[in-house]
Amino acid sequence: MYSEKNIILRATAATHIGYVRSANEDNFYLNGIFFSPSMTEKTILFDINEADSFFLFAVSDGLGGEIRGDEASLTAMRELKKAHNLIKNNNNGNINSCAVNINSYIKNTNNLIYNMSVQYGARMGTTFAALLICGDRAQTFNLGDSRIYHVTDGEIVQLTKDHTEAERLVRLGILSPEEASKSASKNMLYKFLGIPPKEGIIEADISESFFVKKGDVFLLCTDGLTNMVENERIKDVINTENTPSKAASKLINEALENGGFDNITCIVVKIEDILS
Repeated sequence: MYSEKNIILRATAATHIGYVRSANEDNFYLNGIFFSPSMTEKTILFDINEADSFFLFAVSDGLGGEIRGDEASLTAMRELKKAHNLIKNNNNGNINSCAVNINSYIKNTNNLIYNMSVQYGARMGTTFAALLICGDRAQTFNLGDSRIYHVTDGEIVQLTKDHTEAERLVRLGILSPEEASKSASKNMLYKFLGIPPKEGIIEADISESFFVKKGDVFLLCTDGLTNMVENERIKDVINTENTPSKAASKLINEALENGGFDNITCIVVKIEDILS
């Protein structure tokens, strides 16, 4: 069972191949919907407008420079679909209990993608960033450099931290943020789905759960967006556009206008109301 409080929300997932890549190696999970390889359009948009006690959203980005990145990110979302009901129905009314099943999903999916890489004879991997909403509380999970932002009372907060070598050096005080942005290690991930099991148990960063309120907006996105659009501009778009659909479309378009050097994927989630 889970919290009896219902959330009314609207959410939009959008993805675009960009102007440089030959394939879209991103994917998304919109509370049960993910990007199918049969969808050949350059831009994909899905919307939901629902009331429920439980929602699950995620984005994934196949590792650049590795083979079958699209297959790795698709596998992450397909396996999340399989795990969805288990995560939803086994939290004992406590959102923090969901972490057990999320961690099980991460372990199993990591091993699955790694075994696929062994089969193909080359490394495969994907980032993973997920937002879980249960009743009037939310929690985030991430591996890699896909991000989740929370826009509340007009201000933007990044809820995830990037698992890149450059960001690790920033946290150790070895590099400044400015130096990290120009570092050759800014795209080198030390956490992602597909890491060899011999390197240890892969664990996502898990945020503390927190309350959500009417009007809150969440953004899940791959680095094809964040490398092209600054945080302050992301905040302005979300605060200006009054629907997730308009905000998602605007963010994709701005990333394209600024170069579109990578696949671009985002999910915009808006809390419309909370019902007791």
